[in-house]
Amino acid sequence: MLAQSAPGPALLEALPEAPQRSDVAAHLARFEPVSLAEMDAVALLRRRDTKYVLNEAHLAEFLPALAGRYRVLEVEDTRIHGYRTVYFDTPGLDLFFDHHNARAKRFKVRSRMYTDSQAAYFEIKAKDGRQNTVKSRTRTRALVTAVSPVESTFIESHAPYQPGELAPRLLNSFSRITLVDRERGERLTLDLGLTFAANGEIAGLPGLVVAELKQPRSAHDSPFLALAREAYLHPSGFSKYCIGVSLLYPGIKHNAFKPELRLARRITGAPNVD
Repeated sequence: MLAQSAPGPALLEALPEAPQRSDVAAHLARFEPVSLAEMDAVALLRRRDTKYVLNEAHLAEFLPALAGRYRVLEVEDTRIHGYRTVYFDTPGLDLFFDHHNARAKRFKVRSRMYTDSQAAYFEIKAKDGRQNTVKSRTRTRALVTAVSPVESTFIESHAPYQPGELAPRLLNSFSRITLVDRERGERLTLDLGLTFAANGEIAGLPGLVVAELKQPRSAHDSPFLALAREAYLHPSGFSKYCIGVSLLYPGIKHNAFKPELRLARRITGAPNVD
C-alpha cells in the first residue's frame, strides 16, 4: 500500500493560484486572439503529443517569433489561464507505475477546473499503444475530489480500473497559454508556475515551462518545432502527475523520471529536486 494520506480540501485550499505574469502578457499582446468556440474546432481529442521542457528565458525568446504563426486563446480579455487538477490513482499507484514502466497502453484519470470560468471536467487520457493520445471527458459541477456514481460509470466506460479503487493522490495548479495554428490543425500549450500538493506538502517548479505540441498527426513543419531545434531542445517525457508524485512521495521508485527531475533542478536551481 504505497498511497499515503489522500489530498483533502484543506490542502486544496492551501495550493496557491498560479500568478498572472505581466512580462509574459506583454509578449502575448502581439498575438491575434482566437476564441474558445474557434479553438473547439481544433479539439484534438485524438492526437499526437510531444512535450519539451524549457526555461522562462526561452519562453521570452520564443513568443515574439511565434506571434505571426499562431493565435492565442483569449477568454474575457485573459490570455494566461489558471488550471487546477486532481489526479486519481489506486492505493498501489498503478497508473503512476504504468507510466514509469513505459506500458504502451496507459491512463491518467483526473478532474480539472479552469479557474477563470470555474468550468470543470472529469477526464481520462489514454495512450492507445500507437503513440496516440485519446482524451475523454465529461462536464462536472465542480472539481471532483471523490468518485461519485456518475464518475464511476464514466471510468467503467473508458478505463480498466475499478472506480472504488481510485482516489485523489496529487493536486496540481499552473498557468497555461494556449496557441492555435488553424492551418496545420495543431495546438501548442505552454504551462508555467507548476505547483504540486500531496501528503500535507507543497512543492513548486519556479522558472520551468512545459511546452506541449498537440497535432492530429506528426508533422515536422511546425513553427514551434523549428524554434525548438534551433535552441537544441529535445522531446521530453515530462508528466506533471509523475513528476509531482516523484517529488512528494518519499521513497517511491522513480528511476525513469530522473532525467526530467535533473533537468528541472537545473532550471529551477532547487537542490531538493532529484
